[in-house]
Amino acid sequence: MRGLATEQLTPEDSAPGTAVAAAFACERMCRTLSRTLGAIGSRALLMRALSQAQAEHRALKEVSVSAKAAVALDGISLATAAHGEPAVVAGLEGVLSALLALLGRLIGKDMVARLVAQSAPLVIAEEGDK
Repeated sequence: MRGLATEQLTPEDSAPGTAVAAAFACERMCRTLSRTLGAIGSRALLMRALSQAQAEHRALKEVSVSAKAAVALDGISLATAAHGEPAVVAGLEGVLSALLALLGRLIGKDMVARLVAQSAPLVIAEEGDK
């Protein structure tokens, strides 16, 4: 999951940008899902995945699914200020992991792999080269 969360970073990014990049990876995955599941379905999965991750990661307590956008996370800055960057990134990786696990139970692991490839083709290629 770390590859998905940090693939948006550039060498100029500082550590505080890591949580934002991880949140963006979650949001981008949900936007990809919304093409197949619809906005309501992808939002429901994100909410469920966030809820599951919050149970394991206290740093996500301040994070919520935005009421203003279908697939956006609010509270990343608050969570980072309160709990630190590494804890928030770990929590957001937990969100991605929970999201993919939930989706895998719904549509199967093969379809999830295809959706991940659509969302992050460079990360999948890099991991496959190892």
